[in-house]
Amino acid sequence: MSAVRDKGAEYLSNNYNWPVSTQEFIEFDSEINECYVKLLTDLDDSPMYDIALVELSFVSHLVQIFHYNYVKEYAIENNVELLSGLDSYHYRCPNWEKLGSFYSDIEYPFGIVKRFIRRIIKNVFFNRHITLFNFITNVVFGREKIISIGSNDPIRHKFIVESNYFCDNREWIDLIQNKDVIGIDVNIEQEVDLIVKKVINPFLVNLRKHKSFFIKNIDFDEIKKIWIKRISDITVIYYNLYRIKKKPNKLLVTEVAKPLHKLITLAFQRDGVEVFCFHHGNDASYSQYRHSHEMTVSHCQYFLVPTKGIAKRYDRDYSHIPIEKRSNTKYISVEDNSLYKAFIENKKVKKRPVVNRIMIMGYPANSNRYASENGLFFYQKVDLEYRLINFLKNNGYYVIYKAHPDRLREVQGLFNNLVDEYIIEKFENVWHKADVFIFTYTSTSTFGYSLVTNRPILLLDNAKKCRNLSDYFLLKNRVNIIETDTRTNTRIIFDKHKLLKTLKHTHHDMTNEDSYVKEIFNSNTI
Repeated sequence: MSAVRDKGAEYLSNNYNWPVSTQEFIEFDSEINECYVKLLTDLDDSPMYDIALVELSFVSHLVQIFHYNYVKEYAIENNVELLSGLDSYHYRCPNWEKLGSFYSDIEYPFGIVKRFIRRIIKNVFFNRHITLFNFITNVVFGREKIISIGSNDPIRHKFIVESNYFCDNREWIDLIQNKDVIGIDVNIEQEVDLIVKKVINPFLVNLRKHKSFFIKNIDFDEIKKIWIKRISDITVIYYNLYRIKKKPNKLLVTEVAKPLHKLITLAFQRDGVEVFCFHHGNDASYSQYRHSHEMTVSHCQYFLVPTKGIAKRYDRDYSHIPIEKRSNTKYISVEDNSLYKAFIENKKVKKRPVVNRIMIMGYPANSNRYASENGLFFYQKVDLEYRLINFLKNNGYYVIYKAHPDRLREVQGLFNNLVDEYIIEKFENVWHKADVFIFTYTSTSTFGYSLVTNRPILLLDNAKKCRNLSDYFLLKNRVNIIETDTRTNTRIIFDKHKLLKTLKHTHHDMTNEDSYVKEIFNSNTI
C-alpha cells in the first residue's frame, strides 16, 4: 500500500496488473492449509496436538510470504519493474530470525506496575453489576476464580453481567510469565522432535514439490530451523501454563485468533478449565471459508455469539470439520437482541425521498491477501473503489467514503480529494448521512450493522460460491446484490448499467423487510 499511496490510486488503476490470479491463490492457500491440517489431525489428542494447532497462524503467515515471493519471482522472470514499499516489506523480505523468536522475544506495552493499576481499574469498572459485599469477597478470597483476557467486548460483558460473575481482568503476559507452577516430568526436546517428525518435516517436503513462483528460491532449510525454534518456545510456554498451580474455574477470552490467546486457551482447556471464547463483530457467517475459521475459531470448546441465529449458522457451516470435531466446539448464544431492537428503532429515522448521497464502505487495505471472499486484497479493492467513485461522481451522485477506522494510515490521501465527503468516525454514528450504502465485501462488522439501519444496501458481490444459498436468497430480501466478475489479472468488473438502474430504482420498502434481520439478530425467533 505504501507504493500505491506514493503513486496514487489513478496510477494503480491505469497500470493494473497483478500476476497471481484469484483461482491460483485460492488453490494454493487451500492446498497448503489442507496439507497441514491433515498432518495435524493425524496426531493423537495430546499437548503435542495443541502446540501444532497454535501454529496454524504461522502457516497463514507463510502463505502471505509465498504470495509476495510469487510476485517477486514473476517480475524477475518477465523483466517487469516491481514498485514496492515498506508496508509489504515484512512479506517480501521476511526477517526469518525475528519470526523464529516470536515467542521468545515477547514484549508487552505495559510494565508490571501499570498492569496492576490497570487490573484494579478494570475490575472496579467491569464488576459494577455485583454487590459491594460480593466484590470485596471476591477480591480478598477469589471465591469464583473467573479470569478474563483480551479487550472489552459487549458479548462478554453481557455474559458476565447476566451470570452475575465477578471477573478478574488480567493481561495475557501475566499468565505466560506466571512462576507459580508445579513440576511435571516432560521431555521438551522429545516433544519438539515428535512434532517436527510428524508435522513440520512432511509439510515442508510436500511444499517443496509445488512447482510455481510461490516457492521458487525459498530457503526451506531456514524455514525449518526457525520453525523448530518456534515450536520449542511454544512447548515451554504451553507446559508452564499447564503447570500453573491455581488455575481459574473459568477463563473468558476475546481476540481469540491471537496466537498467545490460542496458546493459553488450549493449555487451560487441556487441564479441564472451562474456557469461553467470544465472537467479534456482527458476522453471521455471511461467507464461509473453512481454513480461515480453523485458524481463528476451531480450537475453542465454547464459542459465544450474540444470537441463536448466528449460533445456528456457525454450527451448520463448521461443526463437521475435523478440528472442530476434535475440539467439540459448541456455539452458544448470549441472547443479545440489541441489534434487532436497533433495527426497530432505526425504522423511525427520516429518509430522503430521492437517493443521492452514497456511502462507499472502504476496505481495510493492509498487505494481506485473504481467500475467504474473492477479492479481499488491497490491490483489487483500491482499484475497484477508485473506479466506483469516479463512476458515481460522473453520474451526479454525492459520494461519501467511509474509511475503515483500523486502517486509516493505509488509505490516507488516496480518496480524500476525490470524494465529496471523507469519514473516519464509527459507522454507527454516521450512517444517517447517506441515502444508500455500497459494500464490496461482507466480512466486516459494519455490514452486519448496516442491515439494521433503514437505508438501502447495495452489494457488489463476487463471493457467491462462498455463501450458503438459502441465506443468500434470504439476504436478497434486504440487500440489492449485483454479482461481479473477476478477470485473470484479478481486476473486479461490475455492470455499470445495472448499478445505475439499481440505484435509480432502489426499493425503499426493502429496508422494512425484516425476515433476514429477524432470522439473524432476533434470538426470540429461533
